[in-house]
Amino acid sequence: MSPSSSETARCRTRGARLLDRYIEKHYESLAAFARHADVDRVTLVRALTGERWKRVTADFAFAVQKATNGEVPAEAWCSATARLVEN
Repeated sequence: MSPSSSETARCRTRGARLLDRYIEKHYESLAAFARHADVDRVTLVRALTGERWKRVTADFAFAVQKATNGEVPAEAWCSATARLVEN
């Protein structure tokens, strides 16, 4: 991987991929979901883009699980489910 591409590469967990699809299907905006789940919008964006894939807290993961009625399970945020993606 070249230095320029490594700057744009991110790892997205299964949780991020599932939540991205869930929000697209059920919400008009990330802010609307963040309010519903009672999570910080900036943290949500970072989790979805892969910027914080190693540092998603258990509180965040379980808040998302509750807000999605289990469609995005807390264990989906584990680093073992991460995939490298190019931005």
